[in-house]
Amino acid sequence: MVYCAAFDCNNDSRYTTGISYHCFPRDEALRSQWLAKISRADLVVSKNFRLCSEHFTPDCYERDLKAEILGLKPRSTLKPGAIPTVFSHRRPSKRPRLSSEKRSEEKIRKE
Repeated sequence: MVYCAAFDCNNDSRYTTGISYHCFPRDEALRSQWLAKISRADLVVSKNFRLCSEHFTPDCYERDLKAEILGLKPRSTLKPGAIPTVFSHRRPSKRPRLSSEKRSEEKIRKE
């Protein structure tokens, strides 16, 4: 079972089909770029972390000519230096939720 490590991405190999999962690069500089793009700069990457194919554009992938010629399903191999750029998440709000503000105001009033 594989999960996507990107912030606010719920892709899971058990429930999503047609998505490939890519290991984080070993190169520290490239890995840092990936972490910055997925809004998880504080993540300590292990060999089990993956990023799903939904975060890469089609031009990030190498063509699998052998599969194309034989009519097989092409492998999803990232080009060297590919960086994830497709995200639908919003940055977390720095403003507290309205319900939290109301509780704080009520607590102050009671005191």
